[in-house]
Amino acid sequence: MQYADFAFTTFRNMLAMTIHLIAKAEEAGKGADLLDARLAEDMFPLARQITIVGWQVNDMLNRCAGTQFAQAEDDPRTLAEGRDYLASVGARLEGIDAGACAAEDQTIGFDLPMGIGFELTAGQYVRDWAIPQFYFHVMTIYAILRSQGVDLGKRDYVPYMMQYLKPGSTLG
Repeated sequence: MQYADFAFTTFRNMLAMTIHLIAKAEEAGKGADLLDARLAEDMFPLARQITIVGWQVNDMLNRCAGTQFAQAEDDPRTLAEGRDYLASVGARLEGIDAGACAAEDQTIGFDLPMGIGFELTAGQYVRDWAIPQFYFHVMTIYAILRSQGVDLGKRDYVPYMMQYLKPGSTLG
């Protein structure tokens, strides 16, 4: 499997899961005040975590596929806005052919706002930066929602695994 196929599949699965988590928060009657919840005082709130998840996908597409997707400037003000934002990021991802991405050994360089810069291959970038950063913010969304009383479990975190369920298996 090529690095881009791996990344695209990972992002698709986890974006769909994150949209599902937000929908469960909505179904539980959680309001916009949930968007201000955070795990620790020095961490971003839920609204910014949602925004950053989209940024990570856009960054990967911009750096590896040569797209020019602008980053969202505003955080969602409602859970529905957050869900819709991630759905639009997923639709954007669907519109890109993974085969059009940079060669796995092509050099990608990028700088962070605090003055740190990196230079690595496209494959290294996806493996060592894009996917870990994406997962960090997705998992933080899950943890914030759980800590705020949204009824979530493993089945909510990996729903795409049901396609691989062995015949005769039962869900407990």
